[in-house]
Amino acid sequence: MSKFDYAGWPAWAIGKCDGLLVVGASLPTRDGRVCGNAVLVDYITHVYHAGGIYEEGVYVVATDMGNLMNLNEAEVRQLFYDPVWVCSESDIWKRINTWRE
Repeated sequence: MSKFDYAGWPAWAIGKCDGLLVVGASLPTRDGRVCGNAVLVDYITHVYHAGGIYEEGVYVVATDMGNLMNLNEAEVRQLFYDPVWVCSESDIWKRINTWRE
């Protein structure tokens, strides 16, 4: 598919990520009994927790039911198939606000 060939793209997609974990990546679930489809809403490079626990590389993921999860890359890859499509940040927050109503 060429860069400018939009035939077959979902209406909400603004681009392709081909497996890369980027903000806006649509994450199709591997097992709907564990969690639903999701979208990657943020990436935090360093997180410090109470008690001095340090975490590196945290992905913030919003599920289709509006739940937020903080996951490392291995957990994202375990719960979701590799993403193909990216949606806009404004679309992400519209979806989250809709889910929470």
